Amino acid sequence: MAKQTVNIGANANDGSGDAARSAFNKINNNFDELYDGLGQDSKGNLLGSVPVVRGGTGAQTTADARKNLGLESTLGASSGFISHGDIKTTVGTGVIKTGSDGIAAVAFSQAFSKSCFHVVACVGNPGGSALQINDTNWTSSYFSIKSEPSTTLRINYIAYGE
Repeated sequence: MAKQTVNIGANANDGSGDAARSAFNKINNNFDELYDGLGQDSKGNLLGSVPVVRGGTGAQTTADARKNLGLESTLGASSGFISHGDIKTTVGTGVIKTGSDGIAAVAFSQAFSKSCFHVVACVGNPGGSALQINDTNWTSSYFSIKSEPSTTLRINYIAYGE
């Protein structure tokens, strides 16, 4: 159903708008469609969380939402490589904390047999300090990030290697 808009008329009380019964019927139909779409219990109450199949997370906590959506809470969430001929791709997502020197080593979910030749990382830094990804010393099993000491960072990465 398309949204039903109440005709409020050209001017207040001029009689050109919807009658009250018709107007409230449109309003009820609009709400019925929303509740049906979001999910409701037998008493007409919205569910405490929107199911995944309806665009929600199906959870009331962040941890449960991540679990329901298939997201891991630690790095190395990927299982193995995605191969493109000789080039392999591995991905990871999670939360890391830099050490007292401001450096965090990010281990790939699976080490490359020869070498890693490119990393694309998206790092969320709530503190806003500068980040440096160590692109000259990638190894077949990890790369490093430099930020402020003892800083918690959210990271998503894609690494390419062979």
